Order: sequence, then structure tokens, then C-alpha cells
Amino acid sequence: MWFRKRHDDVYGIDTSLLTVEQQVDACRHVLRLVRPFVDRFQCDVPWDNRHGWPDDVVEAAAVLAPLPENASPKNTYRLTGWVRDFDEATWAAFTTFAPYAFAADAWTEDMKLLASLSDEGDRLSVRLSPDLLSDLTSSIPVAAVVPSAEWTRQRSEEWRLRINSRSSGS
Repeated sequence: MWFRKRHDDVYGIDTSLLTVEQQVDACRHVLRLVRPFVDRFQCDVPWDNRHGWPDDVVEAAAVLAPLPENASPKNTYRLTGWVRDFDEATWAAFTTFAPYAFAADAWTEDMKLLASLSDEGDRLSVRLSPDLLSDLTSSIPVAAVVPSAEWTRQRSEEWRLRINSRSSGS
């Protein structure tokens, strides 16, 4: 496997630079890039949000974690659990739905995280080989693709500022 031991092959995607449509496209593009290396994936399916989903996303969610007939309000949050030995139709459903999940991720056989999507596409990170990085930046603005070390520093600074502003009463 091409992964390095350090995390210099991991990138965050700064979705604040993207429109909602671009966020969805970015999530799906990332999943297509890592597909050859994926052994398993998982996601949640928050069915309460379905009224805001496009029809193809509702259909994909039904493939991944069907909503029980006559589900009570307490029974609308579903989890796929680990999905392994999947066919291309199931992967296509995951790729379609993942940008709408609260949490979705894809892993290698030896449990290396390849892609992590959260907060309905607001947070996105990916582990890529150097040759796939150019494929990523062909569809996502280069400025939005941030190396992991820099991404971690940026997020730590954001949280520090947020905590300081709350503690100072601002």
C-alpha cells in the first residue's frame, strides 16, 4: 500500500470556500478517488432530514439503511454498520448519500482511514497518494485542499479563538 507512516498524505478540504453544490461534488469526487483502496465503509442515515434531500439521495439512503415501515420518531436514525463485500450498486448508493450523512467514512483492509465526511459535507478529509492529489485539485479549488498538518493548526486556532471568545463573554 502506498500510504506513508506520517500523515503527510492526508488533506482537509476547506469547505467554507465551496458552495453547497460544490461540497456535495467534492465529497463524491473524493470517494471516487479512494474507491480502488476501499475495503469497508460506514455511515449514518438521519431519516428525519429526508425532506431536504434530492430524490436520488433518498433512494440511496433506502439501499444503505432502509427506514422501517411505520417507523416511530425514535426509530428514524439508522446506521449502516460496517459494509464489506459490497457490489458497485451499494458503493454507488454510498457515494450518492455520504455527503448528506452526519458521519461517513471509508477504510482500507488494514483499517487506515481513507476518507472522512461529516456534518452533511461540511467537514471532509482524505488520504491520497501523490499521484491522486492532482486528480483531487482538478475538480476542487487548490486553495481548498489543505495538508493535514496545516489543517490541524488552522482548526486548533479556530477552536482556541472560539473558546476564548466564549470565556470572555463576547
